[in-house]
Amino acid sequence: MKITVLGSGDTRGTPKLGCFCPVCSWARENGFERRRFGLIVESESTRVLVDASPDLRSALLERGLAPKDFDAVLLSHEHFDHVAGLGEFSFSGKSVPLFARPAALKHLFSDAAYGYLQDFKTFQLKETKFGVSFQVGPFKITPLEVDHSIETQGFLVEAEGRKVGVLTDTRANVLPSTLAALEGVDLLLTDGWLESRDQFRTAMRFAVLHLTDAEFESEFSRKKLNHLLIPQAKALGRQAGAKKTVALHVSHAAGPHDALSKAHDSASFQIGFDGLTLTV
Repeated sequence: MKITVLGSGDTRGTPKLGCFCPVCSWARENGFERRRFGLIVESESTRVLVDASPDLRSALLERGLAPKDFDAVLLSHEHFDHVAGLGEFSFSGKSVPLFARPAALKHLFSDAAYGYLQDFKTFQLKETKFGVSFQVGPFKITPLEVDHSIETQGFLVEAEGRKVGVLTDTRANVLPSTLAALEGVDLLLTDGWLESRDQFRTAMRFAVLHLTDAEFESEFSRKKLNHLLIPQAKALGRQAGAKKTVALHVSHAAGPHDALSKAHDSASFQIGFDGLTLTV
C-alpha cells in the first residue's frame, strides 16, 4: 500500500486566514502550507480517497489527478474540513462509491447540502456499520468507532498482510474495540492537533475574545478536547502496538513544522506534512 498525505492541517489550515502569528507569517514567507485533512490510499490497481477537504482541488492539481481517478471515497464525518471538496466530483464522468455513516449521508445529501450531486449520479452512496468490513479492489476496509464531537468513523485498511489505521479527529479515550482492531498495525495515521493543553487554552482564548476572563475560565474547564495532543498521539501508537505513527490534523498553534519535527520525530513517530508519502 502507498499512502499520500494530501492535507496535514486542521480545519483552519496553515497559514490560517487573517492570522499573523510567527508560524503563519513564516509559512507565508516560505511557501509552507498545511492543507485541510485528506489522504490517498492506493495499490497498483486501486486508488481510494479518505475525506474530501476544501483544499482537494489544489491538492489533486498538484499531483495531476482528477476525481475520476478514484475508485472510492471514504468519509470520516461531515465536518466542513472533511467534506467541502465533494463538489469537485460533479461532472467527473464517473459514479464513485462513497462510504459514510448513515447520519452523515442523510445530512450531506439533503437538498440543503450536496443533494444536487445525485442528480448527476456523482456518487453511489454506501452506508457503513462500525466493525463491518467491505471490499474496495484489494483493500479490506473496516470502519472503526471514534469518539469526537459528532459521530465519526476511522478506518482499518488491510491488503496483502499489511494493515493501516486511520483515526483522524479523535478524543483520547479511544474505545477498546477500536484499539483491538488496530493492534499491531504497520502504520497508524492519527490526530496530533497541538502539543499541550496550554496551547489549547491559548487557541481557544483567541477564538472567544468576547468572554470575560471569568467566563472564559468557566468555558475552558467545561470544554472537551475533541482532538489528540501530540503526546497522546504517541501514547495511542504505543497502545496499538503500531510500527509507525504519523500525527496529522496539526494546528498552526502547535508551532512551526521544523521545531515539531525536531522535538518529536523518531523511528516510530513522525509529525506529518503535506505530500508525505509512505509505503507499507
